Amino acid sequence: MPVEPSSPAPSAYDVPAEFRDDAPERPVRTGKLPPPVTGGTGRSGPPRGKVSDFWALVGCNAIVFGASVCIMVLELTASRLIANYVGQSLYTWTSVIGVVLAGISIGNYLGGWLADRFPPQKVLAWQFLISGLLTFSVIFLNGWAGDTRRPEGMNWQIWVMLVVAWVFFLPALSLGTISPVTASMALKRSARTGITVGNIYAWGALGSIVGTFLTGFWLIGSFGSREVILVTSCALVFMGVLVAAGQRAFRTAALVGAVPLILQYGIIASTTEKGMEGFAKWVAGIRSGWHTRRKDFEADEVALQSALAKGDMAAIEAAQARSAWRYERETAEEEWGKWGARLGKQLHAVGLTFALRSDKPNEYNDESDYYSINISNVQEEGDLVKQLRLDFLTHSYYNPENPTKLYYTYEKVYAAITERAAREWSRRTAVSLAAFPGEEQSIPGASGRVEYDPQAKQLAVRGALQLTDLRSLLSVGPYGDYWQAVLSAWDQAGGDWSKASQQDRGVLLTRLDEFPADIDFPPDLGTVLHYDRTLRSLVTTRPFDLDEMWQLMSLGGHGAYVAAIRDLFERSRQTSTLFIGGGGYVFPRWIEAKFPHQPLIDVAEIDPAVQAAIESELGLPRQYGPPAEGKTWVNTRIGDARKFVDDQWVSNRKLVAAGRPAVTYDFVYGDAFNDLSVPWHLTTHEFSTRIRDLLTPGLGVFLVNIIDIYPRTEYPDESDKAGEAEVPYSGKLPHSLAPSRKISAEFVPCGGGFRGLEVAQRNGTYLLRYTGVMSKQVRQALEKLDPLGNAAAVPGQGFAGAIEKLYDKSNLRVTLRKPPPVAVAPAEWKGGSWQKALEPYDRLQFFRFHDGGYFVGYRGVMPDDFRNQLLAQEGATDEFKSAVNSLHRRTHAERVGQFLGRYVKTACGIFPYVYVFSSEKGEPGESRDTFIIACSLQPMSFDNLETSGSYWSRGPFAWSVP
Repeated sequence: MPVEPSSPAPSAYDVPAEFRDDAPERPVRTGKLPPPVTGGTGRSGPPRGKVSDFWALVGCNAIVFGASVCIMVLELTASRLIANYVGQSLYTWTSVIGVVLAGISIGNYLGGWLADRFPPQKVLAWQFLISGLLTFSVIFLNGWAGDTRRPEGMNWQIWVMLVVAWVFFLPALSLGTISPVTASMALKRSARTGITVGNIYAWGALGSIVGTFLTGFWLIGSFGSREVILVTSCALVFMGVLVAAGQRAFRTAALVGAVPLILQYGIIASTTEKGMEGFAKWVAGIRSGWHTRRKDFEADEVALQSALAKGDMAAIEAAQARSAWRYERETAEEEWGKWGARLGKQLHAVGLTFALRSDKPNEYNDESDYYSINISNVQEEGDLVKQLRLDFLTHSYYNPENPTKLYYTYEKVYAAITERAAREWSRRTAVSLAAFPGEEQSIPGASGRVEYDPQAKQLAVRGALQLTDLRSLLSVGPYGDYWQAVLSAWDQAGGDWSKASQQDRGVLLTRLDEFPADIDFPPDLGTVLHYDRTLRSLVTTRPFDLDEMWQLMSLGGHGAYVAAIRDLFERSRQTSTLFIGGGGYVFPRWIEAKFPHQPLIDVAEIDPAVQAAIESELGLPRQYGPPAEGKTWVNTRIGDARKFVDDQWVSNRKLVAAGRPAVTYDFVYGDAFNDLSVPWHLTTHEFSTRIRDLLTPGLGVFLVNIIDIYPRTEYPDESDKAGEAEVPYSGKLPHSLAPSRKISAEFVPCGGGFRGLEVAQRNGTYLLRYTGVMSKQVRQALEKLDPLGNAAAVPGQGFAGAIEKLYDKSNLRVTLRKPPPVAVAPAEWKGGSWQKALEPYDRLQFFRFHDGGYFVGYRGVMPDDFRNQLLAQEGATDEFKSAVNSLHRRTHAERVGQFLGRYVKTACGIFPYVYVFSSEKGEPGESRDTFIIACSLQPMSFDNLETSGSYWSRGPFAWSVP
């Protein structure tokens, strides 16, 4: 047979046609065989080309963009929603970010699983619908979480994380499923895998960026968190409707069912009385064309006046018709507004009933870029006051009847230190005074700081004139008794008045045996004070301010003397202050009232919404100027306090360079808080140095309050237990505890697997011994054992009672037995309480028991030189030295109290005089407390501190002086 020629062997250098440069484009391998071709019109795969690429690059990218925007809106709104009951601390933000990322991660996985098993476009519509409903559920879940108490003993960080997960995990998970399904749909519509996936990632990241800035810079501050959740939920449902091509039933259900449901509950969750009133007025104006004509008001008034002047009756009638039209529209608008207010109040009540909101009616509520602001009426110290809450922390109490009354302990300490520091100023103030009333030419009872020069006819004071000095100056002459009575009435009305109950606040009586015959109260002052000749007393009917007090005293024949005293009082108390944080502006107004002579009161407040709330609800005037004109000396500087201080420091340098005096402050008050801590950038060495440079040289005082724990470290520690105990037991030993060998006078291990439990028998009685510290689990297991082997023993009796004694003895803390050195031991040993060591070792404390054993403790962090001094004491035993070394080591390792200690250490390196006060009446407690640090440029004495306004009586418990 003929042999066919064989094909030539392929060369190693021959390139297959499909791999050559001029080869046609190969189809993308998808891992699946293409469907068979059916006839001449069938397609072998999904369409490719410009139309599908456009869908992949625009449609799918828009979906991912919108979903990413909603994710970031949810994440940023989460921190604001839960701030009302857990704050906005580092723990909050960590929990929010972690929980949302966890939800997105799991959602991405589930989304990929869904994309492989169901048609992406149909799944996507349901994903958006479910995400919208779950996002809206945040309003319900947040209300439940806010009403739920943290379980006893649960760590705070864990609780915050659980709350965030409870409210936001499911919405984040559902939103996380959208991107994988969208990416799968895009890949099926595009032949270019790389650019498609890149676009999905890029548009998702862009959506996250837009959502972040949109929410943080505009949405929450402009609309509020609940409203933002409402809009986001509706947006997600509408996106589901848009992607549900061909699914008419789904679209109908979403538009007719889900959207109205969200809107209905959203409205009752966010509607307020004022908001609905304003909306109703706006609708009424639109309905009548009222808004378009308001701009013509002034022109109409001008036209009417001109027509009246000219006597043009036609123009007058036309102007009057327009006025009647305006009146009709205004009346209609007011009626609509009243109807809207009633509706808003009813919807608010429904929202409270369904637990969709926690804000009560008739309260002030606002959400700013920084805080959730709430002002409500509460009872405090028997007074009806307005409480300012920023997020979950109460910042101020304001008493409308007594605006300068101080409720917070740290404010009272501030007031006492301020009065004492002002008294010790070195500046001298003098006024002209021709003579004293009557025969006096001296000041009875006045301190040596007040002097009268009869030659120069001048009355002068060094430092600020105090209330005690004022009493002395107003005790002379024929009106002395009257002046003293008015002064006492003013003092009591501002203090004791608010302490009385509501029913007892009718009048306040001040004894005055003889009322000056030439004094007649004018009508306006007669409503404050009048004299009852039967009771021989001045009768006060309400608190009155300093200005009214001076007016009452100036009545009579020595008005010039009272005017001179008033001039001296006010000028000597002229001051300049800076407040870091405004809060309720209570203490700035206290400064304004107590130091009334044109004070400089600058307040650096970061949130303009807080200032607006105080002006609206807490009586702060809006205009700058003298209070007598309805204005205020309080000058608010909006912005971060750190920036204000830096700017003022730079401005002072320019002023000095130009030969002009710098702006300095006698007092700077730190009162800024983020959650329960001072913002860290307001505690640095650099910031404190700038504050020092802004203080009045030689006089200024910087006061700041720190919330922390001032720990007492004890030796022996709570973990130092006796670890061994013996008790007699006369009953029968449970069978399960029978030892493997015979019980004798020597201890042998018990059976039952209880390691450390031993038994002996002496004189017919069992002795039980436990080596180590018995745990609660071991005790409970042993107590259940009956001598006959049944679990029927009664705790506290028989064998169970013996086990209970073993447990107690093995868990007893070890005590020191040998006495401490004589130079360190307390002056008088008292059992049952902590006693201070002798000075200068009084930061060391002792707790003695009746059996002679004792603990030793130390407050704060023990310095090295203090430890060395204790170790070098004569009579220091090895036991005492071990205690000192252990306390030194453990105080440095203690975590709590470090912030307070380090802040004080920083302050001591900047200010020459530093004094640390506790807000406790006695010794600082061992739990969280507020501490006041007074950093001064002048030495201060706090003896008899109660005489400085009766605000606070206890001096500092620690201080540092040169």
